[in-house]
Amino acid sequence: METINKTKLAVATGITGGFFYLGCVVVMLLTGKDGIVKVSNALFHGMDFSTIIRTDMSALESLIGLLGFMLLMGVLGYILALIYNRLNFKQ
Repeated sequence: METINKTKLAVATGITGGFFYLGCVVVMLLTGKDGIVKVSNALFHGMDFSTIIRTDMSALESLIGLLGFMLLMGVLGYILALIYNRLNFKQ
């Protein structure tokens, strides 16, 4: 079994998470509050996002959110690689 490079997977998942975050920002900009509430309610069935979604975020808040989400996803990728490498399945 080959091992996964933890740093490379962390960077890859961080960048991928960044693209997803930016995708959410674009959807919010294109659809407005009503649209993003409909999308969120459809993705998370049984939950009502109408009272918690706000669309008046500043560019700085969005940038901080983007960087924070990328960091969180990077840590997730690192932990996934660490667990995968430690399990060391024999084929």
